[in-house]
Amino acid sequence: MLDGQVIGWGEVRVSDFNLAAEQVEELYEDVDYTVYQGGQGTSPSGLAPPPIKTFRGVPLVTNLCVDHNYRGMGVGESLLNCCLASAASWDDFCYLKVEKTNAKAINFYKGVGWSMVYEDGASRRVDVGVFGWKEVRTVEVCMRKRCGQDVDIASVIAI
Repeated sequence: MLDGQVIGWGEVRVSDFNLAAEQVEELYEDVDYTVYQGGQGTSPSGLAPPPIKTFRGVPLVTNLCVDHNYRGMGVGESLLNCCLASAASWDDFCYLKVEKTNAKAINFYKGVGWSMVYEDGASRRVDVGVFGWKEVRTVEVCMRKRCGQDVDIASVIAI
């Protein structure tokens, strides 16, 4: 907030990317999973078949928005730093997804140290038009950055 006016916001939450464990392993080398080795088809509690892998999820920036009048002033970077600082208690890396056609956002993220991980051509987004809404295919780029890397909390507080 600046003089009582919201000039931007960021949101980070834990996500499993809706991927199967095998896909997650390819994406995320340090995936946290459990393999039950001692049972004959039972979990340690004896109540259910053992999971082969249990994925804990990763921090994902799900929203980042900055008022047009305040872009280019460091607000977006500060909000991302705040998200990274929050995510540091969850994991070593934080992720985000952005549509491949949004070159301005991709260049911004690259400029503040995020790197591309993969492209998801099976993504969908909602388009709203005169006749209602519909889901359309899109390509999303997944990017990541190490939590705590280059995070300057003082710059976040200064805004």
